[in-house]
Amino acid sequence: MFPVVLILFIVAFSLWADFRNGVHSRVKIPSSISIFIPWFDNAIQFGLDPLGFLRKRQTKHGSVFAIRLAGKRVIVAGNLNGILRVMRDTQKTLHLPNHQMLASLGDVKGTIPMTLLDRLTTYVARTFSNKGIPQFSHTFNQHLFRHIRSLAENSPNDRVPLQRFVGQALYDAVSVSVWGPHFPLDTYEEFYTIDAKMSRLLGPAFLVPRAVSQARNLMKNKLGTYMQECWDEELGVKGAPANVTEMIRLLKECSPTVPPEDAQGALLVFLFGLHANTHRIVAWLFLHLLSDSRTYLRLRREIDHAIDVEFGDLDTLLLVPPQRLGVSSLPLLESAIMETLRLWYAAVTVREVNEDTEIPSEDMKTFMVARPGDLVMGNSSAINMSDDFFEEPETFQIDRFVGCTAEKEDEGKSRTLPLGSFGGGTHVCKGRDFALYEMKVFAILCLRVLDMKAETSSGRSIDDLPLKADTTRTIPSFVMYPSEEVFVRIRKRA
Repeated sequence: MFPVVLILFIVAFSLWADFRNGVHSRVKIPSSISIFIPWFDNAIQFGLDPLGFLRKRQTKHGSVFAIRLAGKRVIVAGNLNGILRVMRDTQKTLHLPNHQMLASLGDVKGTIPMTLLDRLTTYVARTFSNKGIPQFSHTFNQHLFRHIRSLAENSPNDRVPLQRFVGQALYDAVSVSVWGPHFPLDTYEEFYTIDAKMSRLLGPAFLVPRAVSQARNLMKNKLGTYMQECWDEELGVKGAPANVTEMIRLLKECSPTVPPEDAQGALLVFLFGLHANTHRIVAWLFLHLLSDSRTYLRLRREIDHAIDVEFGDLDTLLLVPPQRLGVSSLPLLESAIMETLRLWYAAVTVREVNEDTEIPSEDMKTFMVARPGDLVMGNSSAINMSDDFFEEPETFQIDRFVGCTAEKEDEGKSRTLPLGSFGGGTHVCKGRDFALYEMKVFAILCLRVLDMKAETSSGRSIDDLPLKADTTRTIPSFVMYPSEEVFVRIRKRA
């Protein structure tokens, strides 16, 4: 009898030990915060170089650590499990800090009800999905084509800033096709001014440059005029998709709950979400292409082949549904965009905490608890720039993602596309289908129609120019800015 009891005791002890070493033995990581200057918390260090600061902290403290920004404790996850916990939020303990962006960028004074924001988000998702894009893609393509061809024919070899060349073309084409013919295209000047200094808007109000504040007020006034003049009681927004009419109807009818100037601010914030990242990614893509002639010509050959062989001509390509411009037709172009996103998108997901939330380490054996009122950050850039996941992560490899067809966020080293390219998880970017589409169409038109040459402000070729980001202007969840302004000369392709 004794041997049986002894065996049962040993088995029971082993099971208890295994259980204890499992989930219930996970160690809570102390959440102490080291601060450079106590009364400024970590804001100065973070503001000068957000991704660099997070990288140094992760090297010193591990892949889950705490910092303090603007008086709030922030739990940062730089490992795959922790990042996915933030992005997916399966326990529904986190939410988007929409009010912060509305207040700082849109100068929204009051509180916009979540029910209204949710309804607006629904219409955004419908408008810019692959099913919604065909409602306005033909107008977008034709307007963009005319704009690019006109520049080549009327201003050959004129030197223009690359960011303005990309931004003006896309802003005009999207505005006309999505918001209708009454949308004020001259708002691009205000947009350009604000976008260049957006990081200043997200800081203390007294640090916002006067020119930026004036540009924001002027743009909001123009958007208010647009919402009045574009409206027809029977047709809604004249010349715009049906879902856009519903968006504008919501913004017009939300008064007095939401004052008109706050509705204008909400529309301004939406416009930045629609344009800012797309413009900068396309600019970075062309910086890489124009600094390496072999890569440029390689992508041009793929586009020429697709147009001439698969579609027959450029006009036919511009008429096909968005899905036809997918990976199967243009794998190198798709890869080039994904690689640009991996390098230059500050993929940091920020959420506010509603309930106690455990943010785990990579091995799931340790964790840090985020409390209500805290912020959590999922630093996907730590994965995207890690040599554990990508070979030579600092280099641009145009074919790195050829053959990759879907983002797999849970496959560790075998993952395919960059993590968090469009936010990911429960709050993935609702306009990601259209963003990819407009980037592809812009690249196709430029490489098919134009010959382009890039140079620095001093006229030096960018062939040997190291491409770097301006870290002082980096904003989480936005594409970084180049450290040096680059100009392009364009002419009609020979």
